[in-house]
Amino acid sequence: MALDALWAVLRNDPEVQLKRDLWDGLLREAHGEDVGDDSLFLQHTYLTIVVKAIAARVLDLPVDNPAALLSGRALADAGILGAVEADFFDWPLKLPDGAELVRHVALQTARFRLRDVEADVLKILYDSLVDPDQRHDLGEYYTPDWLAARIVATAVEAPLEQRVLDPACGSGTFLFHAVRRLIAAGRAAGWAGPRILQACAENVRGLDVHPVAVTLARVTWLLALGDLATDRPARLTVPVFLGDAMQWNLRRYVGGADVLVEVPGDDRPLQIPAGFAEDQTAFEQGLDALNQGLADDATPDSVGRALRRIEGATPADGEEASWRVG
Repeated sequence: MALDALWAVLRNDPEVQLKRDLWDGLLREAHGEDVGDDSLFLQHTYLTIVVKAIAARVLDLPVDNPAALLSGRALADAGILGAVEADFFDWPLKLPDGAELVRHVALQTARFRLRDVEADVLKILYDSLVDPDQRHDLGEYYTPDWLAARIVATAVEAPLEQRVLDPACGSGTFLFHAVRRLIAAGRAAGWAGPRILQACAENVRGLDVHPVAVTLARVTWLLALGDLATDRPARLTVPVFLGDAMQWNLRRYVGGADVLVEVPGDDRPLQIPAGFAEDQTAFEQGLDALNQGLADDATPDSVGRALRRIEGATPADGEEASWRVG
């Protein structure tokens, strides 16, 4: 297999090894024990490439730029945030042969016709690509669509008035049916497409600690939009997050608060000011400002000014985030 050959060359590369260790740490957190091995890492890498290519295809975006595809830049440039992000699985791009493999796999997704799907098809893709014995050992089981649809129909009686949060969303099966139920209700009420999309982004959200499941769930959420995806606003953020619903890392202190995020291999957690942590749009824009500041080798003061201009962030939030850049 081509990925095996790439892995044989890159497995001892420090950057690649760090990404594998970070992936392994998240799986350990998800399953409570060491479960990651090289074979599973390669399966997850291939699956992630396919799923990210599907996300671009559904939105009629090109998939011939491997770096833009895997980093999420292709979608971000089209105004879609939070659907595809840089992660542990872009390591093949360190070699020209790896970039060509990503391009080849992405182009093969052209044969999929997914815009009109009526179920969470990505969990089927996961089942077909990840070894059944490994899924059994990991205890991974995805809820059948017929059952998820019935539960959503029972629990969400007024989809235009209720909010849905799945704190362990897996591949996004419940999110898919919650979004579809909201869309049907919005159309029945005579809502325009942009209003329905805004309601979906605000009212149907997911969270999971499994890094690959979150990637699937984000794209499943997009697939649930169906033809509404072509009627999207200039900026649309997919509200599915990587996180542990069983942990609460909010720290309060005099004059403010922040969220602590543990970093594998480092005893210093990331400290995210509450103003950014509580508002997804502000958080995304804050990350963009920090990344741009790092790329430009900007001073903390100039980064702070950029952060303070973001709607939803307080001056104190901007100060706290900017000094960490320095």
